[in-house]
Amino acid sequence: MFQELGKFQILNSNKWVVVSRFNNELMIHIREYETEGEKTYPTKKGVCFSPSIFATLRMHLDDILQALEGVKSGKVEEFKLHLGKSIFCTISKIVTLIDLRRWFELDGKLTPTKKGLTFKSQEWTDLKRIAKEVMDVDKEIRRANPCLFSENHIEPGSCKTCNPFVFPSNYFCTL
Repeated sequence: MFQELGKFQILNSNKWVVVSRFNNELMIHIREYETEGEKTYPTKKGVCFSPSIFATLRMHLDDILQALEGVKSGKVEEFKLHLGKSIFCTISKIVTLIDLRRWFELDGKLTPTKKGLTFKSQEWTDLKRIAKEVMDVDKEIRRANPCLFSENHIEPGSCKTCNPFVFPSNYFCTL
């Protein structure tokens, strides 16, 4: 059973943050939408967060914006942050946009999927505002903590949220 709990548009773009429950599982989607006639539909472009991974994103919203400015100014070559499961936030000097997407392992290398989203700094600032509103949608979101604060982190590499791939835990860049 699907239940939409909240829907927030990022600026006047076709990007939306949607909070929903499906089969009693709470998820936060950041997704691109398309309009056909008078109907608006979600596309496959976007990412889906558990409350815990969304808490990790919220914790790093300002850091990511600072990293974007660092890449734009040339002080930082590139930025890559693992948010959880297979979701990464990256910024490169080639395309100075914030990129949120899932990655997968192919021949021992991490490879981005084609279904993520990119954000300009103004969109990211609006996402930061929306993240506060999303907190009020459901108490499960308000109570969620980033995975790294959970008891699964007692033994290095044991957390499947933080280490979904077979790479060592120090493979991923962090802040």
